[in-house]
Amino acid sequence: MLAESDKRMDRLENDGQYIKLKDVKKHDFFRLKENSKTVFMKQEYDRYCKAFDCVVYESSNLNVEDRHIKSSKLVYANFTY
Repeated sequence: MLAESDKRMDRLENDGQYIKLKDVKKHDFFRLKENSKTVFMKQEYDRYCKAFDCVVYESSNLNVEDRHIKSSKLVYANFTY
């Protein structure tokens, strides 16, 4: 049985297109551009900022940062991480 994160990655690998951030499921991984090295994970919607909280994660040194991204932003959801 695949772990939940493996199922999410399988779903993303089969997608292969740019979609709006509001259509990405919570806790799924995405990139802002196809060739970008920065990986984000979608979190909660922040009503004050009118944007989603997204976590920037770099596996090389385990830095974690927050960033607010508007829900209408097109993001790329097909990559191997």
